[in-house]
Amino acid sequence: MNKKILLGILMLLTLALTFSSCSDDDDDTSRTAPATVTLQLPLDLADATLSDAVVTLTNIQTGIVFTANKVDKTDDGYKTTVEVPVGAYNVNVTGKVPTASTTFRPPPT
Repeated sequence: MNKKILLGILMLLTLALTFSSCSDDDDDTSRTAPATVTLQLPLDLADATLSDAVVTLTNIQTGIVFTANKVDKTDDGYKTTVEVPVGAYNVNVTGKVPTASTTFRPPPT
């Protein structure tokens, strides 16, 4: 009799733990954080300006793409901040940097 009661209690505990461990406890609100991207132009382009800049952050796990079209000029270069879910990202920056054109002339032979 005691074995049957003990076995019954163990089965109930096992079922209770099984159902509670399988419950959906995922939090729908994902954590986000600001991702700040700072760009510095090469030193030999002292007076150059960056225009039409687009910063793209692609989440490595999900493939979701976040884009920043506004890049602000600062004392240290250029900067933008994008609010993204916490994770690992590939960062891609495209834009235009006009430079003075120079004509290459080969040395006389």
